[in-house]
Amino acid sequence: DLPFAPLCWAAMESEELDYQPALLEQTVIQHADSERVLRGNVVTSRAFTETIQLSLVRDGQEFKESIDDDPSAAKLTCGPSPTGGIIFLQFDAGANSPGTFFAPEMLRALRFCDKRFGTNFGKLDCAEEVRHVD
Repeated sequence: DLPFAPLCWAAMESEELDYQPALLEQTVIQHADSERVLRGNVVTSRAFTETIQLSLVRDGQEFKESIDDDPSAAKLTCGPSPTGGIIFLQFDAGANSPGTFFAPEMLRALRFCDKRFGTNFGKLDCAEEVRHVD
């Protein structure tokens, strides 16, 4: 129920706003933590002719495809797009906790895609974490 887009537009237009940034941040974080969803997508030049959905589990520092009744950590969907292909990663509910950084998980998924589908993303690194977390 938060009119976030209009708030962003007003900020971009340097409108005078009567709001409390700390309260806004607290509200957004509380809502995000109550309905935690980690998901991301990336396009690839590797063409997919059909949509493929896999359940992934962690295998050490990497992902592997879930076999039988392994409890999955994430769902990976690869499919066609105008650029060739698109890859979606979404973590299962409860597979993450507050403070979880998503970028390393996405990189694990992209390494998996390189091995499984030949997407050729290659070696990727995460940006250095610069936030001060108490």
